[in-house]
Amino acid sequence: MAVDQTDNTAKSGELFFRVDSGLLFQLGEQLVAKRSVALAELVKNAYDADATEVVVRLENVSQEGGTIVVDDNGTGMTFKDVERAWMTIATPEKRYDPLSRGYRRSRTGAKGVGRFAARRIAKCLRLRTVAEIPGIPERELVEVEFHWDNFKDGQTIDSVGNRFRREPVAPNHALGTTLALLEVRDAWSEKDVHELQRNLNELISPFPGAITTEPEENGAVPDPGFSIKLESIEYPEYQGRLEEKFLRSAYATLFGFLDKDGTAEYELSFRRDQKKMSFKLPERKFPAVGATTFEIRIFLYAPEYFDGLDFNVTQARRIARERSGVRIFFENFRVPAYGEPGDDWLLLDSDRAGRLVGIPSFLKGLAEGLERPMLSAPGNNQLFGAVYLSREDNSNLQVTLSREKLLEADAFIQLREFIRAGIHWMTVVHAGKITSKTQVKRQPQDVAPTPKTKLAEAKMYAQAASRKLSERPEQSLPLTESEVAEPAPEILHWVRKTVEAIDATEEMLKMELEEHIAQVSMLRVLASTGTMIMLFQHQHGAILNGLRVAYHGLKDLAQQFQTESQANFEEWLSMLSGWIQDSRNQTELFGLMYGKASRDHRQSYALRPIVEGIRSAFNRYMQDRGIEFRNDVPLDLRTPPMFQCELTAILLNFMTNALKAIRERVAEKPEQTVAFSQARGIRVIGAREARTVKICFCDTGKGADKEKWEDYFEPFSGESQPDPILGHGTGLGLSIVKDLVESYGGEVRFVEPEQPWKTCIEVELPVEEA
Repeated sequence: MAVDQTDNTAKSGELFFRVDSGLLFQLGEQLVAKRSVALAELVKNAYDADATEVVVRLENVSQEGGTIVVDDNGTGMTFKDVERAWMTIATPEKRYDPLSRGYRRSRTGAKGVGRFAARRIAKCLRLRTVAEIPGIPERELVEVEFHWDNFKDGQTIDSVGNRFRREPVAPNHALGTTLALLEVRDAWSEKDVHELQRNLNELISPFPGAITTEPEENGAVPDPGFSIKLESIEYPEYQGRLEEKFLRSAYATLFGFLDKDGTAEYELSFRRDQKKMSFKLPERKFPAVGATTFEIRIFLYAPEYFDGLDFNVTQARRIARERSGVRIFFENFRVPAYGEPGDDWLLLDSDRAGRLVGIPSFLKGLAEGLERPMLSAPGNNQLFGAVYLSREDNSNLQVTLSREKLLEADAFIQLREFIRAGIHWMTVVHAGKITSKTQVKRQPQDVAPTPKTKLAEAKMYAQAASRKLSERPEQSLPLTESEVAEPAPEILHWVRKTVEAIDATEEMLKMELEEHIAQVSMLRVLASTGTMIMLFQHQHGAILNGLRVAYHGLKDLAQQFQTESQANFEEWLSMLSGWIQDSRNQTELFGLMYGKASRDHRQSYALRPIVEGIRSAFNRYMQDRGIEFRNDVPLDLRTPPMFQCELTAILLNFMTNALKAIRERVAEKPEQTVAFSQARGIRVIGAREARTVKICFCDTGKGADKEKWEDYFEPFSGESQPDPILGHGTGLGLSIVKDLVESYGGEVRFVEPEQPWKTCIEVELPVEEA
């Protein structure tokens, strides 16, 4: 039976958990450390509620006590919804019902983090929501206020009341939810608002469309997309719709128009050029398609195209990985097969893979004088686009019974060629712009200055001034129109100092250039080495097969020997088996790095088996030197989508650095008598935290100099000594790791190690929310 838990006299019964109000602190301030992330969690709730628009309004937030409002036009919540879901911590509702009711969106929020993260931002949260009640014409309004400071440590959560009111409203009253965060705890600076904008950027969908079936099939309705608008009088430069800002950062915009007779016209505009270009396709027509239009935004992922914009290259690439592509909409319904990651219905990635250089006949005149312009053609990850079709205008284009694709008949082929023709035209125009810029740079009168030429010019002027000053008598001053001038000897002194500084700068540039040449040379050598390794892997595999056959033959032969000889023979066979296994482990490591599958396409990998593969390859080395290896990566931890060879390269660099560091420490202090696991050990730790995967590599080696932590990531800055087995380091390992990690928007850094570890290096990779 249940008993009163305050009754200390009971001999038996049941005990129940109580939740202390301090849990809200754990869920709010500690689980979501950044205010911008906390606010983004509330926006996710609007997406899950089938909102098409959410407005984030900042009012007087440049000082404490301001207000932040998150206002959406979603389906809202009834009083029962508020009581059952909103007021329940870690409700499993989104796990059991992972799709939203209206637009069938994959729900993004989880465990009620958003509402408690609001405690991190403000002292009070006012919830106001309007929803439909099934079977009743009126709609219901519910208001609840949460005063977070009322939840004190030592009190259970269910002992603190939150005032609410509910009332019926007219059937035409707008649906939706408004969250008002009152009495903001901390002031928001421009940097904070910029960070908020960056977090919200990741939630936008530049083009609409996630619908997979038509309404007559199951009552679903088309998803019109999700728009986020930021409003702030204090920080007006951050105001506006985020999806519009993203699309405005495109390098170029291409429109295509096809009339009912199949005549194609195109318009093209570049972001940095206000002039709009047009092109009418001569002779070629697409009569089977019917009247249609398309719009495609083209992105070039280079820093120069994102200067001064709200998006940087890393953010744009991250959005492109999930949302790029050219989608097809039929009667405003998304045909789901087209524009998904990995889909190549326009054959653009195939063209790039085959290094297509042939110029379409209708563009040969425009391409005259250009060198292989089609090599500049974009891939699918550079395009954000939509094609609009209808039954009335495009009757020859039929959707399959599964509603997942269009029948690939003549009309579909013509549609593809119509769009490809426009992209090809844009490619040639783009190649022409690049060629024009290059030719301008090559003209002698417009040669772009380099640091070396500018220094030479400055030195020439300084030396000329020095000669003039040495020749002129002091009474000839002033030397300029100024009425005040310094004495000539003092000016001469500083001119000579300037020449000395220029000489020193020239020497530094020379050293940097030599270092750059050394880096390029090393990379070229490594590229050639990769080819040799792939050849070695192939030959090594053949040798291993031969060794395995010989081993089994010798094992059968051993059965014919006398007992004493047989024991000796079995001992040698055991050693041979061990060597074969070691060689097999090495060959598998080559596969992880250089196998075709390792670089074919990006995908999410279970991290623990990859770490185990690295360990196996070095198993003999570690056994011979008494090095203990701990693989503490959870079985279910997966990486974000990436190439297997990149992940292997990161771990392999960490592994070899750790082994060398341990060897150097033992060589320095061979008399050391500390515990085995502390003397020679490596540990790999993995964890999923918020929206990142963390990989931590620790070792008990000699330790990395803390003052040089940042320097170690620079090329040729390694300090490890040559190892007779592991060989000479190139000095590029951590530099390569940094480039790989940062290409995915991640970070790599040294962190303070805990005992007994001497060095700990951590990788943080961003992952999309499930």
